[in-house]
Amino acid sequence: MIVNGYKIYYNTYDNTCHKLGEVLIMDEFLQGINASIYLKWILMQNNHYSLNIKVDDNDNNTIIISNEIVIGKIIYYGKGIFEEELNDRQTKEKIFYLHFQLTHFNHAVELFKEMINCALEATNRPQIRVLLCCSGGLTTTLFASKMQELAKLENLSYEIFATGYSRLFEIANDYDIILIAPQVAYMLPQAKRRLPDKEVVTIPTRIFATNDYSGALKIIYDWYQNKEEKKPMNISNTKNLRQINRDKVMDIFMEQETCTKNQLALATGLSLATITNILKELLASNEVLKDGELESTGGRKSVVYSLNSDYSRMLTISVNKEYRRVHLIYRVYNLADEIVFSDEVIKKEVKVNDIYDIINIVLAKFDNIKVIGISMPGIINDGRVTSTGLTNFNDIDLYSLLTNKYSQVIILGNDVNTAVIGFYLAEKNYENVCLLFQPGEGYGGVGTVINGQLVTGKTNCAGEIQYLPLSQDDQLKLLQSPHGTIELLSKIVICLTAIVNPEIVAISCTNLERASDLDETLKQMVPAKYLPKIKKVTNLSEYILIGLQLICKDSLKTNLVIKKQSII
Repeated sequence: MIVNGYKIYYNTYDNTCHKLGEVLIMDEFLQGINASIYLKWILMQNNHYSLNIKVDDNDNNTIIISNEIVIGKIIYYGKGIFEEELNDRQTKEKIFYLHFQLTHFNHAVELFKEMINCALEATNRPQIRVLLCCSGGLTTTLFASKMQELAKLENLSYEIFATGYSRLFEIANDYDIILIAPQVAYMLPQAKRRLPDKEVVTIPTRIFATNDYSGALKIIYDWYQNKEEKKPMNISNTKNLRQINRDKVMDIFMEQETCTKNQLALATGLSLATITNILKELLASNEVLKDGELESTGGRKSVVYSLNSDYSRMLTISVNKEYRRVHLIYRVYNLADEIVFSDEVIKKEVKVNDIYDIINIVLAKFDNIKVIGISMPGIINDGRVTSTGLTNFNDIDLYSLLTNKYSQVIILGNDVNTAVIGFYLAEKNYENVCLLFQPGEGYGGVGTVINGQLVTGKTNCAGEIQYLPLSQDDQLKLLQSPHGTIELLSKIVICLTAIVNPEIVAISCTNLERASDLDETLKQMVPAKYLPKIKKVTNLSEYILIGLQLICKDSLKTNLVIKKQSII
């Protein structure tokens, strides 16, 4: 065999070699030549595998072999002696290691191929992220750590973490499979409903109670094997991957608005070649625009790309009853969070046709309306509006009416839940917040965000004040005087403190002059150290519209775009 002008000897020996027993021994001179050829041959394999193969910058007799999963080296020590080593980057575990003396070239080639096969096997091994969940995260933390230790011993490429249920929906998208501890198994239906695209299973009590970490790992293994058997054809996977990568890039543009190729590659983890192809598609569809160049730092100037903020627009409508009038405030936003249009309708009472009129007018004025978001008082469960103070909307399937009439994504939400999202965004120093809306007449409502997660309950009834263990008649009577209003608001705040213990409670109530008016009453009922901060809110609609805009914008991102329905 001839490589770069050198003859490589295979299982033959001439007058430069001699036999010692059954072992073929090369002369030292020939060993040096063949070692040099072997190193050059290894470098030539760089184009044959998904590995980076190069000479070490500090040692010409050392070759580095690496990718994002493994790193290894082949070292030549002289006299035909080689060392080959391969390590897992994550676990630091040696997955291939040996010394050998070059006697047969084909034997050295076989050893190299064994090393490469180990590297490719590790590279192609699935990286599965697992999340264990219990009520607070404490009991599953130890269990998860022991599972991780066992997975490492068994050379399973699993990353295993633990969390409490309050943070589950905030971080679930970062994991492939979620294991619910048996003590909170009753939460499984809700978790499955809220995470329809995730595998969510309960750890059997027998496995969890006996610390059967191997049995828990088998749950993951069986799930993955079943998933692989059901995997669609490769062409579908390729198309899906292309869309996923495209969505990653668009998500970054929505967050940062302008980016270079290098910034996109760094933020998404995609290669520059993939970024280039995606940008070609986005430029062709007009979703992204070229936005100038950066100043050169010595090389070619980097092109800056920006989001076409008007490619998609959102219509938000806040329906709010104040005394004997209903206000419909509506805005059109672009992707840069700019208000393109704003107006208001004020009527004694509203009907569904009034909402149709607003939508129709906006659609006639503006193109590219992709999402329509509407908030209103009442319980909204599965698209049906109940327990609302709006006479013409009680017990109607508003979501179905809207989706049957319009092709846009429809967002339908309770006004206080939407407002608390807006308040949470505005008050950046708090993770646990409540917003209490108490009209001057009628029943109020509470929106709650705990650790960044909106609390709605099984049927979106969470926060309905009329169902507190306070007589409904008493609630209405207390509102008839300033002192009574303070008493009612204080009782509600005490309930919130005892149940969710928020850091801050924002109160929107026209009968309340100052937030401090509640201080004395609250301190008589609960020690001051347990009480939340109280803040008076004067413009509830502004928070509603901020919250709606965020929800609408998120519906255009990867995690929500496939879902037509979003009800909060």
